[in-house]
Amino acid sequence: MVYDLLKAFLIGICASAPIGPVVIYVMQITLTRNLRAGFATGIGSAIVDTLYAAVALFAVSLVQDVITTHQPWIMLFGGLLIIYVGAGMFFKDPMRNVGKPISASSYFGYAIQSAGCALANPGALAFMFALVAIFAVDMGETKVPVWLMVLMVFLGALSFWFCFSWGINKLRKKIDKSLIYRLSKVTGVIVMVLGVVLVTRGIILFLK
Repeated sequence: MVYDLLKAFLIGICASAPIGPVVIYVMQITLTRNLRAGFATGIGSAIVDTLYAAVALFAVSLVQDVITTHQPWIMLFGGLLIIYVGAGMFFKDPMRNVGKPISASSYFGYAIQSAGCALANPGALAFMFALVAIFAVDMGETKVPVWLMVLMVFLGALSFWFCFSWGINKLRKKIDKSLIYRLSKVTGVIVMVLGVVLVTRGIILFLK
């Protein structure tokens, strides 16, 4: 039982770790705001990863069919959302809010945007299926309730985002403000490019 819970915890960590728009966004928010803002941003992604884990453990075939059927639309609108996030990172002055208090609505907004980026990537669900297979999680054999396995995935994802935000926050205190400004521009371009790639793939699937 403990072994199965550990596997679920590691799945949560592994699901959050790959470099993508969410990781870049969390890094940018942490650098320009603070640890709590970065962690709040990561929570949005952790919630989506948890939903994907629940899907992978419950209704695998049904959801795979839905994702496959609507994949062009998911990629198209998801890519546009990621481009929007990247454009905000590029065009907005990253230092404009430094030192200002952060409202509860701002924390919520960060989490919503990262959740949107995570949902916009249909490959994330396939990656979750792969992780469940790699870690050999079989709900038919384990005595652990599904809800507890899903909870451990969530805790694993939260642990990753807290450690990541904490590490970036430590760097923030040592990085010059001008470098943060340049990093914000570069990360904004990277996120927009990822969005353009996703939109392009969606258009190609429409044309097939």
